Amino acid sequence: MINVTINGNVYQVEEGSTILEAIRNNGMDITTLCYLKECMNIGKCGVCAVEVEGKNNLVLACLTKVEDGMVIKTDTEKVQERVKARVSALLNKHEFKCGPCPRRENCEFLKLVIKTKAKASKPFVVEDKEKYVDSRSSAIMLDRSKCVLCGRCVAACKEFTNTCSIQFIKKDGQRAVGTVEDKCFDESTCLLCGQCVIACPVGALTEKPHIDRVKAAIEDPKKHVIVAMAPAVRAALGELFNMGYGQDVTG
Repeated sequence: MINVTINGNVYQVEEGSTILEAIRNNGMDITTLCYLKECMNIGKCGVCAVEVEGKNNLVLACLTKVEDGMVIKTDTEKVQERVKARVSALLNKHEFKCGPCPRRENCEFLKLVIKTKAKASKPFVVEDKEKYVDSRSSAIMLDRSKCVLCGRCVAACKEFTNTCSIQFIKKDGQRAVGTVEDKCFDESTCLLCGQCVIACPVGALTEKPHIDRVKAAIEDPKKHVIVAMAPAVRAALGELFNMGYGQDVTG
């Protein structure tokens, strides 16, 4: 264990841990967006900047290892301005229309915008929504107008399925997320498991609902409807109880 000072208080932290881990392990809050612990997805969003005494520039807490005697500040004006500027830059590439967004109740990015009071310097206006939306899959919707390129979906796909179905690709000359050769998810190596959807902090990746089709089938007197539980549901329930990924919880 080594000693570090965070916002004026001395803490004992694990040697070799990052500043971000040291802060969170001691019950303090730090702004993050791309960070995904299980997948070690780090260093992409730039919103976890902190000030370290003796260094001229701010450092990213997710990338920087703690050192004995290190003095860290997370609440200085310099830090707050940097984080606000980064959120503002992300807003410049994000369709900030929360009303119709399926993630409006639990959007991590919206919470970050509210916390930092950031505003887009050049609002991202979507004139043709179809240009950004990939709805070809039977299970997953991809709305690139909402994507902040945090990489969490890419990391989750690689870590939890080892298929690397979703990656960073070039789309119309721009960096974007998608499948290899921009194929439909259903025609790629994708398992349609939804781990990318769970990892996404915004409304870029969502499940495609089939509720209307189910209701129509139930109300159709010419159809005899049989309901069955998919294996994915049993595995997903296990995740809610921290039983690990893919654990069958059939009673």
